[in-house]
Amino acid sequence: METLMYALLRVILIALSWLQYLVFASVIISWLDADPRNKIVSTIHAITEPLYRPYRKLLRDVNLGPLDLAPLGLLMTIVFFQIIISRMIGHM
Repeated sequence: METLMYALLRVILIALSWLQYLVFASVIISWLDADPRNKIVSTIHAITEPLYRPYRKLLRDVNLGPLDLAPLGLLMTIVFFQIIISRMIGHM
């Protein structure tokens, strides 16, 4: 049972790492003003935009002009869960 839990936690860590890469790609794409009809760009937006929504709602009263803090909030959450899961793995 412990092996199964270890494997599951490792898979979750890998998924969180991939999500981090997608968030960074989304930020870079927003800076480059890439074509939204591009398949890769639309896929990245389809994955990241729903995850940004709660952070945008939470931060809607914070006016920093064109600066969007939603990716930063999502990255902080991802790192938080990575730390928690890594510590769980370390205690196995």
